[in-house]
Amino acid sequence: MSFCTSNTSSTRTLYAVLVGDFFHNFADGVFIGAAFMSCDPAFGWSVAVSTILHEISQELADFFILTGVCGLSPTVALILNFVSGLSVVAGALIIAFVEISNPALGYILAIGGGIYIQVGGTEMLPRAFGFVGTLGRKVECACLLLFCVGAVVIGLALIGHNHCATGGSHDGHNH
Repeated sequence: MSFCTSNTSSTRTLYAVLVGDFFHNFADGVFIGAAFMSCDPAFGWSVAVSTILHEISQELADFFILTGVCGLSPTVALILNFVSGLSVVAGALIIAFVEISNPALGYILAIGGGIYIQVGGTEMLPRAFGFVGTLGRKVECACLLLFCVGAVVIGLALIGHNHCATGGSHDGHNH
């Protein structure tokens, strides 16, 4: 059973977005949990707030892809997006109860990020190029501005960057 129209590309996009969103949110949950478990509460809240702020635009984009490209009804798109988003809780719970090594955290992030790069590069970028010049300069500039605001918000969470490592070790990367 497919939630998308019979278009194979739409079905591929649906599963790529939902699986990518699942791993991305899972990684976010792991990092939020790690920030609270290993660092001070202020840093944990900083990571949580920056994550929530970047998720707003990402979840809106997922919703528009699921309804526009995949042809889902708004209700089904919201339900699937919500279920996929529950992986944040799973990630936070796992980090709270299981000791995960730094390389494992890196693998989780790489998988989640890699899926989004694949979706963006093979599914969304070709569609976006079809809209260039058709949206109007104001809308295109607003999109660029919102992207920049999101990047700045994420970057602000890294001010005062620390690894919260016990014993002061930075695992050999000296900063």
